[in-house]
Amino acid sequence: MAQEHHDDPTPEEQRPHAYLTAMRNHPSIRDGERRALTDLFELGANDRFCDVPSGTGYLADAIAAIGGPALQVVCIEPEEALKAEIPAAYHPIIAPLGSAPVTDESFTAIGSLSGLHHTEDMKPVFEDFHRLLEPAGQLGVADIAAGTSLSGFLESFAIPHSSLTRPWQFIEPHEFRNVMDETGFDVLTDTGCDVVWSFATREDAASFCRDYFYIDKADPADVADALESAAGLALNETTERWELTWELALAYGRKIG
Repeated sequence: MAQEHHDDPTPEEQRPHAYLTAMRNHPSIRDGERRALTDLFELGANDRFCDVPSGTGYLADAIAAIGGPALQVVCIEPEEALKAEIPAAYHPIIAPLGSAPVTDESFTAIGSLSGLHHTEDMKPVFEDFHRLLEPAGQLGVADIAAGTSLSGFLESFAIPHSSLTRPWQFIEPHEFRNVMDETGFDVLTDTGCDVVWSFATREDAASFCRDYFYIDKADPADVADALESAAGLALNETTERWELTWELALAYGRKIG
């Protein structure tokens, strides 16, 4: 009997599992990044929030804690492999960005945390955000700012040492504001803020970044060296923790009409 042949998983298929490993091993590393976005929203028990693209529901977890049990939370995520990791309470929907199979004006608020940097054309995505929101609905978005230490590390080291072929789009100054202006939002916040990832060891920093950014063509020691030289990873002598500081681009506004 001929043996059944199984193709090896592609990098795109392996990427969600590497992301899960990073988040499970270091579940609180991104809390400052998440807090910077959640602080922009004004939410009450009657709101209906959408986290997109949601990953495993990391942003949704914080929103649910803020709003309490009455607040409705929905996760929209493009990666089928992550659906099982999203709590069922968030009604996970697997769909591409910009074409969610959801009724118009379904949400009072939408949040997108570090999920737009693979989007070549953001305008259709923001048009869909506008469609999904009720009049005066809230939109908050956050991602890696261009021209920063982290984007420099990704461009000079992580991307060349990854098997992924997807594009990377870092957020230029006022880019979020511009696309929100074009798609029918009143922009109330357009800024950047410093975010710190804090690790117990240099090796932890390398392990997290290697998995999170899918740097599969470099060993952990080389990742650690590149984080120090290109991204500014350094030991904080006071806390005795290894810190990586980078700038997050943030924008928040409300739907017009």
